[in-house]
Amino acid sequence: MKLSVIIPAFNEQGRIRECVEEVVRVVDGTGVDYEVIIVDDGSDDGTYSVARELAEWNPRVEVVRNRLNEGKGCAIVRGFRCSSGDVVAYMDADLSMPPWQLPLYLKTLLDADVVVGSKRHPKSDIVYPPQRRVLSKCFNMLVRALLRLPLSDTQCGFKVFKRRVLEDVVSKLRVKGYAFDVELLLLAYRGGYRIVEAPIVLRHRERRIAARSILRMLADLLRIFMWSLTGAYRR
Repeated sequence: MKLSVIIPAFNEQGRIRECVEEVVRVVDGTGVDYEVIIVDDGSDDGTYSVARELAEWNPRVEVVRNRLNEGKGCAIVRGFRCSSGDVVAYMDADLSMPPWQLPLYLKTLLDADVVVGSKRHPKSDIVYPPQRRVLSKCFNMLVRALLRLPLSDTQCGFKVFKRRVLEDVVSKLRVKGYAFDVELLLLAYRGGYRIVEAPIVLRHRERRIAARSILRMLADLLRIFMWSLTGAYRR
């Protein structure tokens, strides 16, 4: 098995080094072949410079750069297209979800096609500001009501896929922003792939979400709903 770990990063100069070093330490401990792909999504700080230093230090680390900030979904897709692993994971660069959880997800993937972190798994250990908790729950209720997607959490930024799933669905993706996860999981579910939710350790301390971001996510969710009604996702 070869594992590709994709880390989308936007203005993460202060955290990207620690994140990548921790990922490398964890995956080295598993003994699997791997690569780490950092996708600098148009950062205007020193993220790209730090990422390049990491790649020079470790040949298993690669850096891809978007000149403009194109969104998390676009960054992950680009990272996937540059990857070569038969298992593909992606995680946030801010270390809110520690990389040491990855071996559990790889083990769970033996009996699944997709493993997603879920804040609502009974074994999850989360520190999550109340505002975010409420918004997350409301958003997931909308996802389930509109799309009939039987998952308790689509937005957790820690997911692992068998490569064939992404090869099947990536060309159908339309959303570039944070609702990208909803569309990706909807396509995987409708494609008949087995999706398993796993516990997550999460330490999210950013208390506020910009109103503009909330409106964009809602708009994207409504677009996904309309596309699903018009048959845009038919195989």
